[in-house]
Amino acid sequence: PSLLDKNFEVMVQDPRCRKHLNFSNKRAYFRAQLRRLRQHSTRRYGSLRITVPRRDVFERSFHQLRIKTAEEMRGKLHVTFDGEEGIDAGGLTREWYSILAQK
Repeated sequence: PSLLDKNFEVMVQDPRCRKHLNFSNKRAYFRAQLRRLRQHSTRRYGSLRITVPRRDVFERSFHQLRIKTAEEMRGKLHVTFDGEEGIDAGGLTREWYSILAQK
């Protein structure tokens, strides 16, 4: 994969040359690109935290999210509900999505 990242990148991106690469080389290149993007995105974007009351989830979420920049919106979403203790390890965000889907 590292060889494809640097030397063969031109071949992979040129449609005329792409047909000369076998599937395993294309797959290795694709996985290397995904890995590079994943590493880049976790370093670059932090987390996006919102706190909303359960009685007014939709409107409060909208008001908090609409002021965020595109860069901030790329962060991992963490949701907490007003007046409730809990750490969002994924469950609160999943519940938040569920509540929004019902609205």
